[in-house]
Amino acid sequence: MINCKWRKPLGIALLVATMASSLMTGCGPGNQAKGTGQAKPGCKVTTIEYWHVNTENFGGPAIRELIQKFNEKHQDIKVVEKFQPGSYAGLMKNLQAAIAAGNPPAVAQIGYNFLDYATANFPHLPVEDAVKKDPGGQAFLNNFLPSSP
Repeated sequence: MINCKWRKPLGIALLVATMASSLMTGCGPGNQAKGTGQAKPGCKVTTIEYWHVNTENFGGPAIRELIQKFNEKHQDIKVVEKFQPGSYAGLMKNLQAAIAAGNPPAVAQIGYNFLDYATANFPHLPVEDAVKKDPGGQAFLNNFLPSSP
């Protein structure tokens, strides 16, 4: 049996990175000062709220580490994590309420059991569409996970 524990954090990182690149506002392409990782003076920092179900004993520290590394590398984007209690059922309940109130997160970690429901009932941006909208999206995917022979 193949050990697939790496898939969840990797998938989350890919989703956050892809969504972050597609949700850019403010100064547009090239909004980091060349070679510094810092936002250019006068550029707005885009804040992205990320909802997840990872507790302190099950992935929470790893999520925060991934977000910290992302935020350090992309000074013009700030990802803010928000733990949702009640596992995926709790997240879905809170997500429904946030959507109805007009204040949904930019990114939400949805469990496999809820994907069909979420796809049919919630506004969303599939990763494939985000890649198409981002000029560097396909290059990112091509270089993110090298193809195996």
